[in-house]
Amino acid sequence: MKSNIKFLNEVAKFSKTSSKSNDMFSSDQMKVDILTMKAGQYFSPTQSYLADSYYYVLEGEAIFEIDDDVSILVPNASLFVGPGQSVGIINESDENLIILKVQAPPEGI
Repeated sequence: MKSNIKFLNEVAKFSKTSSKSNDMFSSDQMKVDILTMKAGQYFSPTQSYLADSYYYVLEGEAIFEIDDDVSILVPNASLFVGPGQSVGIINESDENLIILKVQAPPEGI
């Protein structure tokens, strides 16, 4: 059996110009990504019509815009978002932001 072990420091790559979604694992049932953002970067609001999404902040401070609500998440905080909800993520801090995202069934961010 092929090993499915991956290390965060090998997957979490940053872009100088925009936020980045780094593929960690994927199957027909789910997708796991590492979202990375430098200071001032963001993911524009998107809506998943079929998938449940789970977000877990690993490093940094994230501002989540879910529909009309705004929440601030810090390391070790998590958030569940159901199908049909719009999600935007902003890094307004001076630090890098790393988020684990699990989506089932898999769809793009």
